[in-house]
Amino acid sequence: MDIAVRLLLSSLLLIASATCAAQYATSAISLRDRDSPPTAYGLEIVRAERWQPDESPAAGPADTDNRLAIDSIANYRARIKAMEIEQGPYATGLPEALTGLAHNYREIGDFDGAVRSFKRAVHLTRIERGPYSRDQLPLLESLRESLFAADRLRELDGLQEYIYRVHREVLEPGDPELHAATRDYIAWHRSAYLRELGNEEERLQTLDKLFESRLSDLRQRDAPPHSLLEPLTDSLKLTYLLGDMSAERLDAFSVQFGRSPLLPHPAMYASAAGESPRQRLRQINYRKGLRLAGELAEAAGEDPETHARALVARGDWYRWHNKRHSARRSYREAYAALGGSEAGEALRRELFASPTELPANRVYRPDIQLEKREPRGRARVRYTVSRNGHPKDLEILEMTPEEDRGARIVLTRLLHAMAFRPRLEDGEPVKTESVEREYVFFDER
Repeated sequence: MDIAVRLLLSSLLLIASATCAAQYATSAISLRDRDSPPTAYGLEIVRAERWQPDESPAAGPADTDNRLAIDSIANYRARIKAMEIEQGPYATGLPEALTGLAHNYREIGDFDGAVRSFKRAVHLTRIERGPYSRDQLPLLESLRESLFAADRLRELDGLQEYIYRVHREVLEPGDPELHAATRDYIAWHRSAYLRELGNEEERLQTLDKLFESRLSDLRQRDAPPHSLLEPLTDSLKLTYLLGDMSAERLDAFSVQFGRSPLLPHPAMYASAAGESPRQRLRQINYRKGLRLAGELAEAAGEDPETHARALVARGDWYRWHNKRHSARRSYREAYAALGGSEAGEALRRELFASPTELPANRVYRPDIQLEKREPRGRARVRYTVSRNGHPKDLEILEMTPEEDRGARIVLTRLLHAMAFRPRLEDGEPVKTESVEREYVFFDER
């Protein structure tokens, strides 16, 4: 979301802090059909049926009724002390005893105690079997879970780097376990970026290098085209995230990582007439997305459904950047590619039977819930989506809390900024009236 929009929403939220006793009946609000920065769909506003609140129990004090685990903790501590007296601080068997102690700490909700014990078990395992060994992986996974439960996210952030390094050292390229570890590493950085956990620019650079390296490796090995689909899709998602960076963060990113294939240094392009370095960088990012979408279509091969999804991804990228005619062309091509089969017709309906909020690839939805988020409100709305994918003529049919004027303003602004993939009929985008949707929405972070 552009920095100007962020500042405007922050001002509106200050207005919303005043108590308002008036009741608001169903209202109609006209939305102008204009090119505006689209909402980060799925981060600040989410379709109600796709939002699952975090109902996991909060970490709390030890349950004093859990006598079995408490007794087991006492036994483990006595056993560990005896081993240390008899054999010293590096006694054989200490990692196993510490692991058992840590699991019992977790059982009673003492996650800090679990973290201490798992850390020492990892340390002793490294001394005994070297800095990189498969034996560490279960311990590291348990330590990660305990840090997460203890809400020690900064420490967890550093641990994620080490866990991924161990996987790369002990596993061979192509190992399914390494692939899963890589996906987990990507999910962590994307979620940490979206939750602004810190080091945002470094995270984007890390992800960019990871995807570029993966693509380069596959191409050097003459891997089959379909194996490129996943890293190309990941890299295309990254371009959405980069395009949402504020002016300050974008400038900092370009200065720090000027040699990144993602964003060359702005000084190289500052001479363009009437164009600021930031505008030029956004154009570079836009063209990078187009290149990736084109490569995605090539990698799809002859399979009509995979090819159509790639064409839709390209159309969505055009639409996200308000390139309406180019978006229509891509959508038409995708629609035509799906004719002639029952499966193709089913995918047509999935993709084009109703307007779709963009981006549809869930890039703004964190893979990992790093914190509980309480929604500002929930609303059922009705609006028209133009053939170009703009929302118009918004009606708020029902909203909770009804008396919160600030929430009403926030919701209206979020919907105003939203971009849609339009509905298609016979391959042509058409206006869709009386679209009714229910959303859960959040305050600006």
